[in-house]
Amino acid sequence: MDSSDVGITPHRTALEKVATVFAEKGYTVHFDVGDLFDQSTNTAPQNFDLGGGNLVPFNSYTPFEYDLSSPNLFAYKMEYSDITRRPIFHYLLMASSGNEDGSISGSGIAEISGNDLMVTMGGWGLTLDTQVATNVTYNYQASTIFHELGHNLGLYHGGDEEVNFKPNHLSFMNYLYQLAGLSTIGNNEGDRYYERFYPGNASCDIAPNTNSHLDSTDDFIIDYSNGSSADLNESTILEVQGLNRNSSLPVDFNCNAINTESLTSFDTNQDNTISILSDVDEWSMLNLQFYMQSAGNRFGVPKTNNSKVHNLQSSPTNIETLPSYIKEAQPSSTIIAELKAIKEQ
Repeated sequence: MDSSDVGITPHRTALEKVATVFAEKGYTVHFDVGDLFDQSTNTAPQNFDLGGGNLVPFNSYTPFEYDLSSPNLFAYKMEYSDITRRPIFHYLLMASSGNEDGSISGSGIAEISGNDLMVTMGGWGLTLDTQVATNVTYNYQASTIFHELGHNLGLYHGGDEEVNFKPNHLSFMNYLYQLAGLSTIGNNEGDRYYERFYPGNASCDIAPNTNSHLDSTDDFIIDYSNGSSADLNESTILEVQGLNRNSSLPVDFNCNAINTESLTSFDTNQDNTISILSDVDEWSMLNLQFYMQSAGNRFGVPKTNNSKVHNLQSSPTNIETLPSYIKEAQPSSTIIAELKAIKEQ
């Protein structure tokens, strides 16, 4: 999308990070941003130029839903993408906001098991003014593209379920890790948990995060879960078991400066339920065949309500169930405040 906001513009470092993570698992990701990096009419795969990837006009609000009253993702897709690519390519729109008033919105919107996704980080305050600000911009963009593409590949925030913030689910589909990066097992592995649920609390949130989003993109750990964590049974949480992976060290889940307790009926992910939190091997779940799913339809989804997870029906002329899509939650005030502070440094 045509904008000077660096939160909207694709960045080579971010795209390379996503491609590298997939390559390590045996997948090849082909991004196409047209002439953005090479300013050449010829194709150049090394510059993510496959002859498409068009710049589109700016719109402060881009709805995901099919809506004739305002430009939406699918209007852009119909006008600016090659129809012959639609059975093969995912369509990623780097947009400004998914909110009708153009205000700061959640980081993205994506179909589940589909081929359409948006990254909506306009107005977040991302910059390239300093090295730290640049690191955050690249890391946030890479992590969000990776997250939204995960939805396209069939993943929910809990892997195979819509249960978020599971500490033992070390995945970029999990809001606990999406922007902050994955914790390092055996090295203050509760750091993201403390930062999310006990920010600034001197009883637990006392050390900087390892492999932080403030650091180089080379060190930032992006991944889907391999499913190797044991269950966390919230009926009895044993802090000494940490995130329940091999080599895990204790995590002070209730942040009282003691990490050896047994916690009874402790709502670890703060979803107001006591349950068993399970990890899952997401790499084994990836569904690459979106063309076999109704989400591949070229007209997109109809206008619906504002719930985060949308189970949709097609138009009456084509009675077919469309897969759900997910609109990400608003960024926390802590995230926006941190970005503001980085920008003002």
